[in-house]
Amino acid sequence: MTAQQQLQHRLELETKIIYFIQQHWNVESIRTQQSKFCPVDFFMAKDKQVRAICEVRTRADSFEDVKKWGGMFLNYRKLSTALKMSKQLQLPFLFIAYFMKDNLLVYWKITDNSGLIQVEMTLTSRSAQDNIEGGNQKKRVRNLVMIKTEPKTIKKIAF
Repeated sequence: MTAQQQLQHRLELETKIIYFIQQHWNVESIRTQQSKFCPVDFFMAKDKQVRAICEVRTRADSFEDVKKWGGMFLNYRKLSTALKMSKQLQLPFLFIAYFMKDNLLVYWKITDNSGLIQVEMTLTSRSAQDNIEGGNQKKRVRNLVMIKTEPKTIKKIAF
């Protein structure tokens, strides 16, 4: 599968995940622009009012693999921007992850309604591709935040 096909597959998977969450939690979703950098993927709304800021990640790994590494990684720049949004908008920030190997959908409530952090995190750096479209591009060091707190399970489901 080419890098472009992988990107397309992940975007389609994200759309399915967001649709499932709408049905499962009886909420509406408002997608952000995918063509430009945006710190979050969508806003969750209910009764015509925005209720949460949400970021979705898909991983080919199993959840057990992630636990062996010590936690789930999230880009520092995305996280810091989402934390500011959460505090300014007085909305919780939810980080949703789907582990393809397990067909497991989980989430972390990163902040509460006041923007206060609710999970244990540590800042780390590692080599990584710039993005999924990077293919064979030179790797660089990226600042990441490792979320150490156990997530809440939404459902074991195959998309």
